[in-house]
Amino acid sequence: MKIEMDEHVKFILDTLNSHGKGYIVGGYLRDSLIGLKPKDCDFVTDIPYEEIKKFFKEQRPKILGKSFKIIMVRVEGKKYEISNFRGKNLEEDLRHRDFTINAIAYDGKKIYYLKNSLQDLEKRVIRFSENPKKIIKEDPLRMLRAVRFSAEKGFEIIPETEAAIKENSAMAAAVSGERIKMELDRILLSPLPGFGVSKLYEYKLMDKFLPLLKNPDFNYIAESEKDLIIRLVLLMYCSGHISDASNLMKKLGYGKMRELVSKILSSLSIVSKEYNRKECRKFLRDIGLENLHYIESFLKVIKISEYEKFIRICKSIVEAKEPLYQKDLAIKAENLVELGIKDGKLIGELLQKCMDVVLENPENNKKEFLLDFIFKMIYK
Repeated sequence: MKIEMDEHVKFILDTLNSHGKGYIVGGYLRDSLIGLKPKDCDFVTDIPYEEIKKFFKEQRPKILGKSFKIIMVRVEGKKYEISNFRGKNLEEDLRHRDFTINAIAYDGKKIYYLKNSLQDLEKRVIRFSENPKKIIKEDPLRMLRAVRFSAEKGFEIIPETEAAIKENSAMAAAVSGERIKMELDRILLSPLPGFGVSKLYEYKLMDKFLPLLKNPDFNYIAESEKDLIIRLVLLMYCSGHISDASNLMKKLGYGKMRELVSKILSSLSIVSKEYNRKECRKFLRDIGLENLHYIESFLKVIKISEYEKFIRICKSIVEAKEPLYQKDLAIKAENLVELGIKDGKLIGELLQKCMDVVLENPENNKKEFLLDFIFKMIYK
């Protein structure tokens, strides 16, 4: 059985085998064997790290990891990872892999695998490579990876694997939020995001990070466009985290994205009550015109009855070019300087008061009106 290799992969494998024993392992082989185009390629070897660095000095080798070290090399800008065996030899290394479908190695001539690897790959099922509790204890994130493989590739989580995850789900609490985030993002962007998220909650893998506060309908996620932001918004909505979404996302390692998600969720507080054009203008100012399409997608998916009216008003505000930001004002800082106002802080405060007046009524956005408004405030 032959595995197709591009020139970069062949170069790394040949270099390792010319100085010791080298193998391609894991996902590259898994995807190749089921007819998918592999994305990443990882290698294992018996060559000491310091020696590996010498052989690949032109590929800018860099050691990563603390407990289990990996050397990353770059070939024409693409990154590859090389590690030593997990154990004494290749067989032990394969037994330390997460699932049988990933416990496969190739030395350029021959494929090596565990007892059930090729059979499970053919049947497209997910089975832990060794004793499930032992494999999960080594890295509890593997439970989320099982769900992710199922959502991404349509593999079946067999009853034996499912039972082990449910029995050991409490171990997921020990995984860092940042690592949970990486798997969660991939599940949300997978072909089966609703299914994947449902499994995370069925297996109680998110209890620490994003506990359910209501009975969810994760089909909303599946019905949405393939966009991480909108799917995160829907995840927060479905799990009942509307007001505290930003804080929970921070614990998972999300950056500025969490503020946008929180603002999109805030649209519910407007459409669920009586609102006017002024409130729509203020909302648009806060959310940003470039993010209006997220609001429309979110409200449409969750079938809010008033969403069409709300979006129609917002779009009409944009089309009419109604002022929303200080840059839209008919007066600028230099106009206030001409009035004899020199204090920068005061100028900022006055422009903000003008902005408030204009948000209240866009027709007030006239130079004469605003200058008169400021004059009266200063010399009242």
